[in-house]
Amino acid sequence: MKELLQKREEILKPLRTAKRLLIIGDDDADGIIAAHLLSKYVSRLNPYVSILISFPPREDIDREVEQHKNYTPVFLDTRPKKFPEGSIFIDHHPVDAPENVYAFNPHLLGIKDASRYNTGFLVYLLFRDEIEKGGDLWKVAVSSYHDASYDFLRNFFKEFDMEKIKKADNYISAAVPNEIPHLLSLLERSKTLDEFLSDEKLKEIAEERERIFKELLNNYEKYCVHCEGRRIILLLPEEYSIFKNSLSTALSFRNPEKIIAVGTKKGQMYDFSLRFQGAEKEEIHLGKMARELSQKWGGSGGGHAPAAGIKFKEEHLKEFLELLKQL
Repeated sequence: MKELLQKREEILKPLRTAKRLLIIGDDDADGIIAAHLLSKYVSRLNPYVSILISFPPREDIDREVEQHKNYTPVFLDTRPKKFPEGSIFIDHHPVDAPENVYAFNPHLLGIKDASRYNTGFLVYLLFRDEIEKGGDLWKVAVSSYHDASYDFLRNFFKEFDMEKIKKADNYISAAVPNEIPHLLSLLERSKTLDEFLSDEKLKEIAEERERIFKELLNNYEKYCVHCEGRRIILLLPEEYSIFKNSLSTALSFRNPEKIIAVGTKKGQMYDFSLRFQGAEKEEIHLGKMARELSQKWGGSGGGHAPAAGIKFKEEHLKEFLELLKQL
């Protein structure tokens, strides 16, 4: 962590001086909370800055940046195909070092277990003195829930009830894009974790999503494209697209020896969530594979060794499935 703290000032400098910021986040618990915290604490640091927050699909990021040319883009837990000069990049995914960019990424500093430093936690490191005074550490705990098994991180959140943290993480993860404004508003006005969890609208959404998720998990064979040997490959109807990540994760923990791929199709694009618990042991890096294939096939993709996502054009589906079977 020492290396990140030494780099802190390099990232805070452009945030202090920017007149306009376009915060582009991933639409998961990590990205949403990171965007909320960054916006809140940058506004205190730089009270005259104008801030826009957006959570576009990865394939629309470059278009979003182009539409707001006079804003300095800040990428949280996601990235464009090409980084604009002077942009700010805060992320915990393995990347090549972007040029002319203010990058706050533990992988670029050679930090051990770098992927564990999720983006919500990285924003916390930038503003940690203020965040602890402001009582927002519970939000960092929610964003870090899936990485809090790492001993280093666990020490930061031991004062919290982890069952409540998990519940809040599920509430945020269950949201779809049109519910994000409500989430951001709720995060802003909730002083405590209990206050956040008392929101009836989120509770109803999460309970309904949980019901559908359990039904999908218990009947996943219904959607099998290839479920033999060490592969479980599913194609879900488009209306279940928000369950791709959670379903692939749950199936991966149930079947740690298997490579899991859960996909949906929208228009002419396929979107897959990939998981494999044994990736590092078997020297398979799903994130690198997803990034390389998506660049080759005109899509987008990336992630960590055991967990990744990829989008590609429909004509490459057969090739993709064959690659997974042979991996």
